[in-house]
Amino acid sequence: DPLRRGKVYHRMILVLSVHTSILCFALFLGTWPMPKDSLSASHGAMGTELTCTVQGFIILFETSTVASFYLSLSLFSYLAVR
Repeated sequence: DPLRRGKVYHRMILVLSVHTSILCFALFLGTWPMPKDSLSASHGAMGTELTCTVQGFIILFETSTVASFYLSLSLFSYLAVR
């Protein structure tokens, strides 16, 4: 059913956009969440160990989520055309 496929496609694009936006924001933060008193502190570091850990988790989780959704979108497109 083309109408049903269209709804699924738009939902996938919406979720992909949301997760890509979250990933981009976490990457935009850069070195800000790093602990300012650590030995490896970079310019602009003003966070704590917790903020650094949270940013690392978000980047790891969102990277794998975005990659999975791109794979799902590719498979969906392939099966829709086929």
